[in-house]
Amino acid sequence: MQVRHFLEPLLTLVAGLAMKRAINWPFDVGLYLPVIVWLGPVWGGLLMAVVSVPLNLLVLRAYDRSQRDWLMIERVKSVIEAIQIWFLEEEEAGG
Repeated sequence: MQVRHFLEPLLTLVAGLAMKRAINWPFDVGLYLPVIVWLGPVWGGLLMAVVSVPLNLLVLRAYDRSQRDWLMIERVKSVIEAIQIWFLEEEEAGG
């Protein structure tokens, strides 16, 4: 039970990062570089920034619909909240 409790979030993170990499790599190498070469760094960069917005929104939508914390966003939020609570308690204690 203890090992599964540790391994499940780790494997979820690995799967999430692999999926994100599988989406980003073709975009970054297959599309971004040719557009930068074709349009130059300013116009190509602007175009790719505009194109990347819907792609990233689709990733976030998939993240929300999956009901899994495969990007560890919720875990990071809970750690930040715990740190904030700890600082507030320390401040109230006069430490």
